[in-house]
Amino acid sequence: MKAFGQAGGTAATADQTLTGRFWNGPIQNYWNEITQTARLFALLDLTFADAVIAFYDAKYTYKLWRPITAIRAADTDGSFGVTSEVLPGVTRSFSAFSDAANEASLSRVFAGVHYRTDLTTGRRLGRHVASYVLEHFLTRVERDDDDD
Repeated sequence: MKAFGQAGGTAATADQTLTGRFWNGPIQNYWNEITQTARLFALLDLTFADAVIAFYDAKYTYKLWRPITAIRAADTDGSFGVTSEVLPGVTRSFSAFSDAANEASLSRVFAGVHYRTDLTTGRRLGRHVASYVLEHFLTRVERDDDDD
């Protein structure tokens, strides 16, 4: 873990290092690029809003330090592309939303800002929030053509 997030470290492959830097912009901007339809934008952003509330609540409840903090203090203890928000002109290609989600999650470990436990918990939280949003917001309305 320490070697992944260490500046100039050699444990991460070139692709893992690029992945850690690639996804370092605001995550909702990447997913807005990926899901470019009005309904998906609305559902995605409603989900992000609720997820942000939930993860900040957890962040300030548990107050765990980030791996990058631990690393610095260790001596004292395909079918679509996404353009990076922080690396101009760098694009990554994916064949499925799940591939992008997996890489975006792992990027946080590669960048030294989250533990794998955070990824597992965050994915579970994200699935719950997304399910709630899908079931309760912007649901399809059946029209009765006789009511014109």
